[in-house]
Amino acid sequence: MEKAVKVVFLVIVFFNLSNSYCLAEDTFREKLNKLLDGVSELKEVVIKSKQRTYSSIASPSSPNNKLPNVLLIGDSISYGYTQSVRKQLEKSANVYRVADNCQHTKYGLQNIKNWLSGRTYDVIHFNFGLWDLNHTFLEVVSTLKTKEIDAIESGQLQVSPWQYNNNLEKIVKTIRETSPESKLIWAETTPVSTNSAGRFSGSELEYNKVANKVMRSLDIRINPLHSHASKRLDLQGPDGVHWEQQGQIYLATKVADEISELLHNKTKRTKRRKT
Repeated sequence: MEKAVKVVFLVIVFFNLSNSYCLAEDTFREKLNKLLDGVSELKEVVIKSKQRTYSSIASPSSPNNKLPNVLLIGDSISYGYTQSVRKQLEKSANVYRVADNCQHTKYGLQNIKNWLSGRTYDVIHFNFGLWDLNHTFLEVVSTLKTKEIDAIESGQLQVSPWQYNNNLEKIVKTIRETSPESKLIWAETTPVSTNSAGRFSGSELEYNKVANKVMRSLDIRINPLHSHASKRLDLQGPDGVHWEQQGQIYLATKVADEISELLHNKTKRTKRRKT
């Protein structure tokens, strides 16, 4: 982590100096690219550290072989509500979670088969969005004041809405091919209620519109988690993205209800086929 601290320090020092001295544009970009390479290394360190945290809650402590299996796929928002969902469904399902921050749809496409391997799932509850709509450049320099290049103000989208549409279609296709017996629930992306590092307030609305259109066309159940969350923004954290503990429980209740209803409907259909 010492190296990570040095990288952040260098970024801050460099941008402060660039405000004091008028660097030629080419020189500025060259030095900036070198610093961003260092920031990428820093992000890898942070991600690997977080993966260890995600692994710690990936599986229920005592799964019951008589109960259906549920898998949660998502980013840090779903990490926040996983334990509460597990507790609420402990008598009706084994709740598993991918041992990773599932990030954006590009990352999802690369890893979805691996996430589904090793176990069959009756229900898969999934989401991508907050990482897709993230402006990667802004994430690096959001707290630094400079007007040296236009990209700092506009940022670069991690995944465009058009790419998001295509990626979601491919992810669903892969899930259905890999786990054909699983029932799917798509969770809407939760609110971005204030501008934060790399994200703009309300930017999730366009991505939810795209995702919901895809899911309806593919006959996938939609968990309206955005509208549910929007009723209690007082439970959201100061960054306008993540949730306080009570907010996580609030989200978990909606997730658990959606899963429970789908499991109940699936059980009823199974009983009808047997009679």
